[in-house]
Amino acid sequence: RTLTGHLVTIPNSNIVNDPVENIGRRQTIRRTINVTITYDTPRAKIEEAVEIIRRILDGPDLREPIHPVINGDELPPRVFFNDLGATSLNIFVIYWYAPPNYWDYMEHAQRFNLRLFEEFEQAGIEFAFPTQTLYLAGDLTMKMLNDGLESS
Repeated sequence: RTLTGHLVTIPNSNIVNDPVENIGRRQTIRRTINVTITYDTPRAKIEEAVEIIRRILDGPDLREPIHPVINGDELPPRVFFNDLGATSLNIFVIYWYAPPNYWDYMEHAQRFNLRLFEEFEQAGIEFAFPTQTLYLAGDLTMKMLNDGLESS
C-alpha cells in the first residue's frame, strides 16, 4: 500500500524481470532541498546562511535522528552554497533521517523549516522566489541606466 492507502499490484513478470525497490526496508529517509536566497545577498550573509543551516542541523533538538551510521558509514548532513540559479542563490541541503518513520521524519522537517525561517529572519537573510526584471526598449529607466544617470 502507498502512503495514501492505495493498493499497488505488480504483475509477476515485472517482479521477475525488473528490480523492485522496497521502501519499507530502507534504513533512512533522505531529504534534499535547495534553500534559495536573493541575489542581492552580500557574500558575508551567504556564508552566514550556510552556517545557520549547519548550526540548526547540529542543534540538540534536530541532531539525533540525522547523523545515522549505516553499515559503518557515517551520514552527516551536508550543506553547500552550490548554485547561481536563474532567480536565486541556492544552498543545497541533504540529510538522512533514521529510523525511517515517515511521520517522525515529517515532524523533524517541520521543526527544521520553522527554525530556518526564524533564524533567517533574525539574520536579515531573505528567501528568494522566482522573479524577472524586464527592460523595454526606449524605456526611460533603461536609458538612464545606459547613460549612467541616477533616477530620482
